Amino acid sequence: LHDTTLSTSLKAHVIFGTSGRAIPDHSLKTTMKTLVAVTQELEGIEAYAPSSRHVASTKVKSTTHYQLILSICGAAHSLSASCISEAPASDTARSTYFWTACALLASARSGTYDPRIFGHGLRLLGRLVNCKADLADVLAHATDSSIMPAVASAWTTDADITFEGVVLLLVPGLCSANFETAAQARELVIRLFEVGQTPAHGVDASACATDVIVGTLGWVTETASPEAFSFIDRLLTAMIVMGCDTGDLNTAVADYQANEGDPSGDMELIGAFMRWIDAAAFPRHAEKVAKVLRLVYLSGTVSTQAWVFKMIGVLLGTSDETCTALLPHMNALFQESARLAHDATAPAVLRKASTFLCSVTLECFSKSASKKSLGDLRAAARGYGQFGGLPNVAISKLLQGATAAVIAKVGSEEADAAEPPSVVAAAPLLSGGSGGGVDENAAAGSEGVARPRPPPPPKKARPPPPPRPAASKPGAAAPPERPSPPSTPKVGGSGGSARNNPEYAVYFKMISMGVPEGAVRVKMELAGLDASVLDEDE
Repeated sequence: LHDTTLSTSLKAHVIFGTSGRAIPDHSLKTTMKTLVAVTQELEGIEAYAPSSRHVASTKVKSTTHYQLILSICGAAHSLSASCISEAPASDTARSTYFWTACALLASARSGTYDPRIFGHGLRLLGRLVNCKADLADVLAHATDSSIMPAVASAWTTDADITFEGVVLLLVPGLCSANFETAAQARELVIRLFEVGQTPAHGVDASACATDVIVGTLGWVTETASPEAFSFIDRLLTAMIVMGCDTGDLNTAVADYQANEGDPSGDMELIGAFMRWIDAAAFPRHAEKVAKVLRLVYLSGTVSTQAWVFKMIGVLLGTSDETCTALLPHMNALFQESARLAHDATAPAVLRKASTFLCSVTLECFSKSASKKSLGDLRAAARGYGQFGGLPNVAISKLLQGATAAVIAKVGSEEADAAEPPSVVAAAPLLSGGSGGGVDENAAAGSEGVARPRPPPPPKKARPPPPPRPAASKPGAAAPPERPSPPSTPKVGGSGGSARNNPEYAVYFKMISMGVPEGAVRVKMELAGLDASVLDEDE
């Protein structure tokens, strides 16, 4: 199964990746609708359970689960290849790529998610950032008044998640334990900052910079590597382009590098950045700062969680105004720190940071003379309060919003123009469970190289109908009449129609949405189902 799906995905990637052309808008519409259908099916099998943290899991629960993940990867690969094709993509296509990348990145906001889906969001956004088109124009068109309201409505109304900018969506990647994911997310942030502030970035420049600082400061202080210092230097330069006054941050970073090895240097650097956040984001962005601190805590490693507690403690101590503005939004993290400070099984580094935050929090509550708040914190420490389960984000709803742009451009019906051979050949490969992920090293070797287009794969012949019984000879006694057997109950369900059987209904839905019948038949055969019901139902 693995060899078959990987080979099929490679074919799809080669067709779009080496043909030197972008996916036409009318074919992009079909691809996106297929991607939505596959994602809906993935959500329908409940492969990912809610969790108290944002947990990245590549565990596969079933063959169907495996096939669906590979199908999503195959479609995402083709979209990524189309971003860097020789022929430029349309503005509509680039807007669709941007919002598709945002939808895939939003998967990391779920309780449990597949990091491969998040990784393809990073990959697609990276290809879009590095495409030949001007990035500022791409972001401006993606957030145009004719596109962004419909997409934002799909996020808020259908998926119950607010779009607060692509920078915030990159935060789980910034604090990821995966080196390649974190490095790619950091590079994307710098590239996005270098074009200046746009509605695609987030609320405003200071809020975006706060997201990045909180997401990367733990890594910078923990590693203290040349790569970390280089990133900070580039970030401070890009923040100026975004319109942020960096204040004394450059001096603080230089002092930190000069005094490398000083035990107090980490806290001094954190203090400098927290003072900048205090001046730039408080009190108007207090809730936003609390949200990103919570997101980094729930997405990061143990060491990252410890740095989050330290950052909160330092931030609370910057001023009474900041303490007053931040306290109402930090109840969940305060409870978590109180629980960990009393948990003998917690890692030592996390217990130490939790104890530090608890002491600072108690002091802040005492200053505010809020007996009720102080009592709530003590009750949390005794009751070991924990985070509730984080629901899973409906990625299919977000992808439907991303599809709105191309549907609005192309129309509700398929375009009259015939699709080129490469598109016709690749469309079945991106449908159903026959798509698959491609190793990034293998895929990278074929990008940007002009090669002859491969011929389309031969169409699979339909199975011949079963032989009919021989006609009775003249004069022979007619056989006794028998009642005609009912329609196969295991296929048809109620009413004898295969369309009414939940096991088969999804495949008829795929055909009605424009998925090629050949691809649906292959998927049914892989699932061990009878593909001939498609003929019988006709």
